[in-house]
Amino acid sequence: MSQGKLEQCTGPGPAALAGIRSGDVVVKVGDTPVSSFDEMAAAVRKSHGSVPIVVERDGTAIVTYVDIESTQRWIPNGQGGELQPATVGAIGVGAARVGPVRYGVFSAMPATFAFTGDLTVEVGKALAALPTKVGALVRAIGGGQRDPQTPISVVGASIIGGDTVDHGLWVAFWFFLAQLNLILAAINLLPLLPFDGGHIAVAVFERIRNMVRSARGKVAAAPVNYLKLLPATYVVLVLVVGYMLLTVTADLVNPIRLFQ
Repeated sequence: MSQGKLEQCTGPGPAALAGIRSGDVVVKVGDTPVSSFDEMAAAVRKSHGSVPIVVERDGTAIVTYVDIESTQRWIPNGQGGELQPATVGAIGVGAARVGPVRYGVFSAMPATFAFTGDLTVEVGKALAALPTKVGALVRAIGGGQRDPQTPISVVGASIIGGDTVDHGLWVAFWFFLAQLNLILAAINLLPLLPFDGGHIAVAVFERIRNMVRSARGKVAAAPVNYLKLLPATYVVLVLVVGYMLLTVTADLVNPIRLFQ
């Protein structure tokens, strides 16, 4: 086996011999619950011998014992993410391939709103997880493997955008650009100064406060004194700039590459 050259696979693999079918969803490998193909592959690589694997088929959980086969794969070594050959476990399965879904003129509009809603939810989850990614970014800067789920800066976005264009993946490029704009919009709407969301939050507070005062027969209060909010604004600025420098450094020394 050499890097960039794959051997031909023939015959049924261990999963097929154990009765696993196309369309089955693997939910557990041994004692390890899995929720994605990457988690399943990582659990299988560490396994050997006959291992119980739980799959969902038509809503029913099925347990089958699979004889894990040892094979060679190119695996990141965890030090800079360089690939090296290693003997790992394999069962001969792959991620489900989902083809493009085509919509008509009238069905495209509700599908667009549904997709945008799903994407917005995922963006919210990603923003909430930002503080938990600091450790992974620091490890990547120190020479560890770069987690593809870590945040990127404009430098990393440029690298990923360039990779997609270089490979002619224009649909992926435009989708990535749309995601980037949605994320920037979501960050700008955070109810923290100096973001626009912070100014909106102050305006909403003033409006509600004055409505309450008006209902009590009082005159409107003076506008919010932004000078009193400066300490909180400086704290937000320091955190944002610090996180930005962290991601830029990680993207310069250990960037995420879609194609290696």
